[in-house]
Amino acid sequence: MKIISFREKAMLLCMLVLIFFFISIFVRLGAKQILIKRLHCDNAITQTIFFDNKILQRIEENAKHRKVDVNWKEEYPFDDAEDVTIWQKGKAFEAKIRTTEDETIGKWCTERLVLYRWFVEAGREVEQKIGWNVINPAMKVAKMQDGYLTFVENNKNQDERIAAVNEFADFVKSQNAEFLYIQSPGKTNPWGDSEMKGIDYSNENADRLLEGLKAKGISVYDLRQDLYEHVGSAGWHQAFFRTDHHWKPDTALWAAGRIVEKLANDYGVDVNREHFSLNDYYDDKYEKSFLGSQGKKLTLVNTELDDFDIYYPKFKTNVYMEISEYGIRETGDFSIFYNKQEFGSGDVYNENPYAMYGYGDQPEIIVHNFANENLQDKKILLIRDSMVDTAMTFLSMGLKDLRLLDIRHFNGSVRKYVSEYKPDIVLVMYKTSYGEDVKWVGHNDKFDFR
Repeated sequence: MKIISFREKAMLLCMLVLIFFFISIFVRLGAKQILIKRLHCDNAITQTIFFDNKILQRIEENAKHRKVDVNWKEEYPFDDAEDVTIWQKGKAFEAKIRTTEDETIGKWCTERLVLYRWFVEAGREVEQKIGWNVINPAMKVAKMQDGYLTFVENNKNQDERIAAVNEFADFVKSQNAEFLYIQSPGKTNPWGDSEMKGIDYSNENADRLLEGLKAKGISVYDLRQDLYEHVGSAGWHQAFFRTDHHWKPDTALWAAGRIVEKLANDYGVDVNREHFSLNDYYDDKYEKSFLGSQGKKLTLVNTELDDFDIYYPKFKTNVYMEISEYGIRETGDFSIFYNKQEFGSGDVYNENPYAMYGYGDQPEIIVHNFANENLQDKKILLIRDSMVDTAMTFLSMGLKDLRLLDIRHFNGSVRKYVSEYKPDIVLVMYKTSYGEDVKWVGHNDKFDFR
């Protein structure tokens, strides 16, 4: 009689575990595609299959707003003469690889694997116990001395980005519009956080970018300086979420007020300065309810939940918002800016409350504030990233007309859009980390302004 060794038992156990996980992946995929999407089931069976992921239980057809396919490239086609540089081709190749990896590995594991988060948390707990305090190159997340998490950026040459902004600014001016580059701050304090020196180069990269733009005669507005004057080193981290790279909504309100002042003082925009104080808003606070992107990477083993604030004006509002990707063309009060589907499930690992503000990252958003009809007409186009999700809602309170483009998701020609919309002012507002891990749908980089 053959005696099974411990090694053979361990190998058999591992094989059984792998088989179980493979079966669970296909069971979940089938349940999502057939039971939920086609048969619209929401019962004990689907709830059991997705017991650890409430987001996957959602019947998308019952959602108030669902994604709509919009072919921006057809509506705003690229000019055949628009050339793609070698740098852009390289970025496109890298983006294609990242997209493939995300779709095949990340998506399947994080959305289909049973107890995925449990295993990740277990791994983080082991790392913590053995003192494995190393920045994972894939995550690029560091934990600072006060417990706040931050992404780290490599030291990068900015010459291509400077040239790209300069070329786009020249095009904007050729369309009889003014141009302003706005640098939003990141969580690493450029006048503090000595512990991050030699680890995170996000501010050094931003400094080189702004210096290069100013040398080209391009107008820049560095919000980092204003934020430092506003909160100092002591309050810098508190202006952001502990577990996320974005600023808090109250910081976004402050920033929106500063941008409105800039537009009024330097560009002659007729603005409404009345509603940029926290005293003008009710604060609906949800304590310990938000786990940001950095926290999701390190898990709750290494951090704690953030509070999350939803602000509602104490004053009367009447706005129009258009988001083609959701089929939204609505007029209403301030609350139409909020996508409540992103918040409230209690599944902190899979929901994204930050994207509740302004429906998160959208290719295009159009806002008209009827309460500011008395203001002179001025078309403002803001090319932005996710830092503007929260700021957009408050910024619109001071303006009459505002359009926003996110070229990470907009697959049409930015130049065609500008030439047809004919804005008076074009703003580009980016954070200090430039998002090389984003899936690009039409452009090769945030600085690909074709």
